Amino acid sequence: MDKHWVVVGDETAARIFESDASFQEIALVEQVRVRGGRLSCGHTDDREVGDARPEDRARFARALASVLSDGDAGQRFDRLVVVGPRGLLGQLRSALPYETEDKIVATIHRDWSTLADGDLAARVRRQLPVDISV
Repeated sequence: MDKHWVVVGDETAARIFESDASFQEIALVEQVRVRGGRLSCGHTDDREVGDARPEDRARFARALASVLSDGDAGQRFDRLVVVGPRGLLGQLRSALPYETEDKIVATIHRDWSTLADGDLAARVRRQLPVDISV
């Protein structure tokens, strides 16, 4: 069964979840965020994210791309679903290596960064095409 990573974020923070292709349940894998102008990665769910400068947003996109690229290289997922505003999606696509970008099977142009983890699985399921295993 394929493992999907679901990236849910905005231009300063993202949560990365793992799911199977049914998206019935998702589990938090990692967080990446800009905090006080510094990047941090971790497995906790606390967030103190303020407005970031454009250079912080670009640095964040590169850091998130690095986390996703490392996950791809470590074969931790087979496919990616990215949820976020257009600004995040554009910067992330330009920062991702081709091999990792090629694993994106769906993008959802929504800012769900403040939704609780438990609410995300159902929202993601409703927004995805019936079959994203292509």
